Amino acid sequence: MTTSLIVILANEGTQLMSLLDGSFLANGNWTAASPLSKLKDTNTSLKVVHEKSDLGILHKTKAEEEEMRRVQALWDPVLNQSHEFSMLEDFGNDKQTRQKVIKQTRFKNLLANGKYLNNFEEKPRFRSNSLCQNCDKITTTATEDINCTFPNLNIRCYEAGRSNIKKSRTQLERIKKYQRRSAEYPLEVHIFLTRRPLFGKLYSIFATMPALGNEKFVLNLTVDTKDYFIDEVVTKPGAHPKEWQYTNNLARTLRMRGLIPKQLPYTSCYFYRTRASFFKSDHKYVIARISSFSDRSKLLATEVHWKIAVRKPPEAACMPIFSFRFCDDPDYPLAYWSKSHILFMAFVTGDCGNIRYGQTRWDFYDLREKIRLKHVGVTDHFVLRLPPYSVFKSGVLLVLRACVIINDVPTVARCYLRYTPPKVDVRIVGNEWRKVDVRRKIILDGSQTRDLASAIETLDSQKFVWSCRSKDDRRNRYCRSNMSDNPVIRLPENVLRIGSQYMFTLTVSQRKDPHLIQTASQLLLGVSTNTITVNIRCLGNCAYGVYSPDESVQLKAECQDCSQPIVRYEWWVRTSENDSEETLLSKTKVAVFHYEYETLSIRLKVELKSNLSAEAFYTLRRNEGPNGSCTVSPSSGIEAVTTFEINCRGFETAYGPLYYRYVIPSIGIIAQSQYARYETYLTETEEIAVFICDAIDKCTTRFLGVDVRPFQFKNPKAKPKQRIKAILRNVKDLVKRGFWDNAISQSLAAVPHTKRANDASIIYDSLTEQEAFSVPQLERLAMLATQFVNYLIPLDYEDVRLVGRIFKQMSRIFAVVVSQREEVKPEAYRTLTAMHIYFMSILGMPSETHSVPMCMPNHAGCLHLERVRLAQLNSEFDPLILVKINQWMMTSWYLYKCIYFLGILGGRHQNPYEEAFSARQGGISYQMNMTRENDLIVRTIDNSHLLKVSTELLHEIRKKLNHEDVLFQIISQRSHHNLFWWYPYPMPAETNVLIVHAHSPNRFFWLDNKSRLDNPVVYRTDITRFSQSEKYNALTSSATIVHRSEVHYYDLMLDTKAMLAVRIVNCSGPIHVNVRLHRRPTSGELVNNSCLVTPAMRGKRVWLANWCDRSDAFVSICRQGDYNENARRAMPMEKQELLPVKFYLLLEIHQCSHFKNRSEGPGWSADNCNTTFEHSYGTSVHCICHTLGPLATRIFPIITRHDVEFLRPLVLSTEWWLFFILFMLLLLLLLVVLWTYISSNVSVGKMLLTFVECEGRRLKWDPHREIKEEILLVIVTGGQEFAGTTSNINIYLKSPRQPQSMFQVIQDPGHPRLLRNTTNKMQVPRGNITIPTRLALGIERNGRYPSWYCRTITVIDLELKRHQLFVVERWIVQGQTQLMRSKYFTRGGQQFIPQYTWWKRFRNRFEQLSISWYCENPITGPWQTSVGGWTFSLIERTAVLISKVAITVTLVSVFYGRNTVESAEKEKLSFGSLYIHWDQLFGLSFFSFLCVCAVHLFFEYFVMRWLSVRF
Repeated sequence: MTTSLIVILANEGTQLMSLLDGSFLANGNWTAASPLSKLKDTNTSLKVVHEKSDLGILHKTKAEEEEMRRVQALWDPVLNQSHEFSMLEDFGNDKQTRQKVIKQTRFKNLLANGKYLNNFEEKPRFRSNSLCQNCDKITTTATEDINCTFPNLNIRCYEAGRSNIKKSRTQLERIKKYQRRSAEYPLEVHIFLTRRPLFGKLYSIFATMPALGNEKFVLNLTVDTKDYFIDEVVTKPGAHPKEWQYTNNLARTLRMRGLIPKQLPYTSCYFYRTRASFFKSDHKYVIARISSFSDRSKLLATEVHWKIAVRKPPEAACMPIFSFRFCDDPDYPLAYWSKSHILFMAFVTGDCGNIRYGQTRWDFYDLREKIRLKHVGVTDHFVLRLPPYSVFKSGVLLVLRACVIINDVPTVARCYLRYTPPKVDVRIVGNEWRKVDVRRKIILDGSQTRDLASAIETLDSQKFVWSCRSKDDRRNRYCRSNMSDNPVIRLPENVLRIGSQYMFTLTVSQRKDPHLIQTASQLLLGVSTNTITVNIRCLGNCAYGVYSPDESVQLKAECQDCSQPIVRYEWWVRTSENDSEETLLSKTKVAVFHYEYETLSIRLKVELKSNLSAEAFYTLRRNEGPNGSCTVSPSSGIEAVTTFEINCRGFETAYGPLYYRYVIPSIGIIAQSQYARYETYLTETEEIAVFICDAIDKCTTRFLGVDVRPFQFKNPKAKPKQRIKAILRNVKDLVKRGFWDNAISQSLAAVPHTKRANDASIIYDSLTEQEAFSVPQLERLAMLATQFVNYLIPLDYEDVRLVGRIFKQMSRIFAVVVSQREEVKPEAYRTLTAMHIYFMSILGMPSETHSVPMCMPNHAGCLHLERVRLAQLNSEFDPLILVKINQWMMTSWYLYKCIYFLGILGGRHQNPYEEAFSARQGGISYQMNMTRENDLIVRTIDNSHLLKVSTELLHEIRKKLNHEDVLFQIISQRSHHNLFWWYPYPMPAETNVLIVHAHSPNRFFWLDNKSRLDNPVVYRTDITRFSQSEKYNALTSSATIVHRSEVHYYDLMLDTKAMLAVRIVNCSGPIHVNVRLHRRPTSGELVNNSCLVTPAMRGKRVWLANWCDRSDAFVSICRQGDYNENARRAMPMEKQELLPVKFYLLLEIHQCSHFKNRSEGPGWSADNCNTTFEHSYGTSVHCICHTLGPLATRIFPIITRHDVEFLRPLVLSTEWWLFFILFMLLLLLLLVVLWTYISSNVSVGKMLLTFVECEGRRLKWDPHREIKEEILLVIVTGGQEFAGTTSNINIYLKSPRQPQSMFQVIQDPGHPRLLRNTTNKMQVPRGNITIPTRLALGIERNGRYPSWYCRTITVIDLELKRHQLFVVERWIVQGQTQLMRSKYFTRGGQQFIPQYTWWKRFRNRFEQLSISWYCENPITGPWQTSVGGWTFSLIERTAVLISKVAITVTLVSVFYGRNTVESAEKEKLSFGSLYIHWDQLFGLSFFSFLCVCAVHLFFEYFVMRWLSVRF
């Protein structure tokens, strides 16, 4: 008789377990503590700790969870092995059932570390045959303790009395059927596949189980190297599993797939078939593991290991191994999120000495690698750069596969990734608590909620759920659960009760990831007074309601429903919950503060103009950062030789995912990535710093002690080049194989042995096989450049050439980072900024000199040197100087380009309300100023420049950048640290450079031809340091003035938009200083337009601005006195002598410029800049520039020629205005005479003569006579095919000043006259036709041949014997042609051109008059009467000649002007003499000739035309 045991546990009245056959104890005691049992002790709370290697995919849905709860409430499927538990749903309702309690304790899982090697030759070996060894006797007493031993658990067993259960026949049949599927635990699993798989070939793998058990489990297939996840299948044994198949002949099933087993443990079983391909020769075992679905750490069967040996392909000479670094372990997948910028770097190992490969294909697959999710791309190397929001997100885990053919062998590398999105930052307008006026509509706004995982901030990617609860008003239908799914809800008036409190809760989840849920609450208090909604908006360092003590917190006050302006802001903070005292933070709209307390309770109080006030409350908690530990292995080693592993797995944070930054404090960055484990070479150091940062950039630092010793050389006395080659023994091979980090670590280890640029070039050339892509690689290149500069100082042009190559590569990386919007972490940005400022400081120190022949020909300083005739100009030209300057220019340009991109990246980090980021090193000052205000005044941190940005300019820049926040990147460089010092100066100079760039989080202001600003930027440069400099004292000019008539002149060239400053160093008496352009001043200008300088004005400057092109500038120094003519005549020369005056002055040129990087003639240009000054003492120079970029205030002294002259009075003095009045009167007189003559009709007549030659006699044409003669038209048709026509032809003739005549040739289409190659004659009436005339042809299409080709038409005047030939030569297709002219017309046997137009008359008259312009022939010549047309009489021609002479004399008088002392001085100063200048004479003659032509044209055209109309 069998004993039945029924144990019922009291758990809220629910029956949990029933045991219906005690015989199960013979094979194993399974109780509630079993890993498969759903029974849990109600008195003991056991927390399940999951390992970090959990790979479980969250397959649970809502239906499955309900099914799990239903199963837990029924029978235990493992213990109830004799019954169909689904038929016993109501069994636990029996009131007669006695309730007992099973006490359980849980111990270590012993099967977790058990390994079982399953071979065909060996049978499975278990540790014990009986799972319950100490339960020999089982009685019906329910109180007897039974000690059971199970490999997983130690359980105290209790047996209850048997209950009588009636079983139906159907139940018994189901029980028998289920017994065939049930199995003993632990389960038994085997795997089968070929023992020697071929490299890269696809093979089938069989996993077999004689029974599937009763609990939902997971089958996991992997390899021993933990870098290949073969397959994983979830099985629910209660129903028929779709993944598993059943076979009664296992051997035949295996043979069908090419597997021939020697010995099988069973013939009938369940089997699961999958496929796998092995791309590594170090795979030794395939591992099968079965674990519980609810707890993956609990094994339900012993791990099975199947030994394999991967064979090399027959065609392969070696076996390459292609894999990923740090993400190939499926137990530790790479955590990423949508904003992650991931750099995947694969590498090649194996026994191949020299590798060759083609393109690499990158694809995303599901975890089983059965479905390709997305094709990423194809690269020429082993590096894949994925920008943000580009990683395919599907489920929880996915696989990135890289496929490439290496040495003719197809290889595959796998990287396992896990998507870890950040939390949603839920925000409700009004913050935590507020009062609301129940008499009005109430708005609850959650639209400020931020989803950090989305590329674009949109509410469509989020799901909102509003709920409400109230203790005072529970029955309010407007306060309930699941009120609305809109981000903003509006409550009607009077729906809330006065004095009641309502807790509204907003729950937000991502639509793509519904399991990520965040909640925020707001407490409303109903009042009956007017209220406003004040909101505290987070600007920086306050996301998720936490803050980092490392940075400042920025909060902003908002009020959307305030109808009046806010007159008062008060920010209060309480640093502890127990502290009742508050501290006032700010009284402005924005509060910026810095604290380190655990909790900050912030209260904002605002007051309107009407005294209405409101408050808002905001609570911040301190973000402690990730928590965990790091290790480094080994603890000691040799640089560039030992591979160190840094392991930081296990860090936990509430704001994931994490990223890791590995740094050597004494040198710089090692790497920055999302890999918690990193392997690389190290340089000599004793400490490693690891920064573990969360998604909101709160970092935790861990310092690891390590002993990295220097590289040991075989020959301690080896030369530097030999030492470098010893360290770089395999760098090129490392780069080619994908170990770029190890290669640059070796390069850094070799840098201390460099002595010159050639040594450094060997190091850098070894790294150029692979292009860098990411910000960490950019940092490492910058660090390499820093080390080069440290060991090569002072730099020459060869060193700069190498550094410029690195800067060029860095600028390319910057361009990629900016274009793909890669996120640069704050620590990386600060490090890059510090290194670039260091570069600018080092490259700004002049280390090479340029000789004077490098002076540019159009440079003002060069012209000064030419004038003073310095001996250096005669030195030979050195071509090497061009090479040097070119290398410095290229290096400076690429460094400047990197600085520009650095400002773009800074625009994404800077906040307009936090303190300006600034740094200073040497003579370089760097600062980032972001603003939202309407104007900006910034003083550089070195106090060299003061920048003023107007409201209009800010508005223009905001429009160009399309953003309200404008970030100004400002770099100030003093002269001794000027990045552009290599620009060839002929003289010592000071150049204070100010680089200004404008950026925004969206765009940046690019400098191109269209970058000119409508509103200028104004900056002021302090030049007091230059004034106090003593190195320019040698350039001071000195002289002594003895006589009053003695004038000292300084002549120099002044560039456009430059300013000349004459600085008075010292003077012994009063002097006059005059500065002007183009010529020397006259004696009158020396008195009236000069500055009086006294000995008390030492240090004062006299300024001169040049707004013209490059011109001569003259500085004149004379003694005090009057230099006009009367005073000079009244005072004898001997009385003009006084005591000598000695003066010292320095000539300076000040110019505001911006640097143009042109291919030809790069340098400073003043195109978009103007220069002004503040006051005469010259403490600063004002610059107004209509562009941004590299600006400068250039100051350099001038050495110029010094001349001394004495003023002498002139004897001859004439007045030009007398001649002018005389000739104007003469002209007026002639015009009056001409007018009188015309009016009296004495000298002007109208006569039209027409000469007609007819049969040798001259006839006069009578217009009133009867017209009898006709015009003969000769029409010649072309000889082309179809040239004739059947259409009617219209002939139009138009003579000058006559109406148009039209004649039509009407044809019969059956008998046309205008045939091909024919000549037709036609007589027409004369009418108004005169020769010459104009011709036009028209056609009326008709008949078979509508088109006509006309060759010529001749018009013949039969009476006057004239004819005119028109060469047509065209097809007349349709419509009417334009009137055509012809110059082929004759009179008898001679050509005739009539003289009846004013232009013909003027041309003839011009040709005749130009022969003897001022002689008598043009007046009295007989040829005047034979011109034809209108003619002039003798009086008329005389008036024209006198008018021409008067105009000519007047023009000459006006040109020479007044002949006085001043004019003579000006002429002498300008030309050096008073003699006749032939160039002026010929010029005046030419202009006089043009004026006379104009007068002649006036008489010929206007006067004669007017006369012809009048008379």
